[in-house]
Amino acid sequence: MQMQLDFEQPKQLARVLGKTAGVIVEFFGTLSVGQEFHADDLRQYVAARLTVAPGSPDRVMRELRRTGEVSYEVISRARSLYRKG
Repeated sequence: MQMQLDFEQPKQLARVLGKTAGVIVEFFGTLSVGQEFHADDLRQYVAARLTVAPGSPDRVMRELRRTGEVSYEVISRARSLYRKG
């Protein structure tokens, strides 16, 4: 079962990425460098524009950071608090 999930993950991420990446980049454009935000702020911004699963914006944001399209640091994982880089 885990092997199947690992195989599906890139396909699912690509599908969700296509829908939400632009909106997440747009959200980052509303923030100043050094400005803190919570994951809920991102989720609400995306949800106001698209219908996606609640965890999708978080996953796509991490992927966009990995590819260098957005920059942020984790301030508090427990509080889902981030700072735009």
